[in-house]
Amino acid sequence: MYNWFVAGHAIDPQHWYFLPEEGGRVLGNLCHWTDFVFRSAPQLSHPAIITPTRGAKSDCDVAVSYRFPDETIAVITFSAKGHTFEGVKERLSAHRGGCLLTMDDYHSMTVDVGSRKHVHRRLFRDHGHARNILAAYDTTFGHRFYDREEAVTYAEETAWFFLKTKESLDSNRPVRVDPYTQVRANQ
Repeated sequence: MYNWFVAGHAIDPQHWYFLPEEGGRVLGNLCHWTDFVFRSAPQLSHPAIITPTRGAKSDCDVAVSYRFPDETIAVITFSAKGHTFEGVKERLSAHRGGCLLTMDDYHSMTVDVGSRKHVHRRLFRDHGHARNILAAYDTTFGHRFYDREEAVTYAEETAWFFLKTKESLDSNRPVRVDPYTQVRANQ
């Protein structure tokens, strides 16, 4: 079980995010958490069922649940009800077997395994952006192994996953997600 709660920024209805050609907040913001859900899902994660819960606007104040074939369930709740003092606030809760994990703002993480509790804290929030950029640089210039086909397939599959999330929220109905490679082969 995975549960992401995200308190995003309240933005003006005229903001460029809401222009149809920009894709809205699902593609601009929510894609980060859908990518996490996709990456955390089991290897054989298709078909997945996406079920939306939303108000009048498909991009703000939404909850999206994902159900995978192995009964893994993930939920992303995105609130744009107002500003937070320190910007976007995020909380992840996850549970599997005897392990319960909570992470707040990439700043602190608690892992309970049975009767043992491990608490990890950083002085500052760390979203991993610097490590991600450095890893790309090292792969390019450090002659590290890079499987281009695997990377392209992953990019296609995760993009398909968040596009189907947007479709589900826009239509306000459940959507089935089959592998993009299978959809592409049938076209």
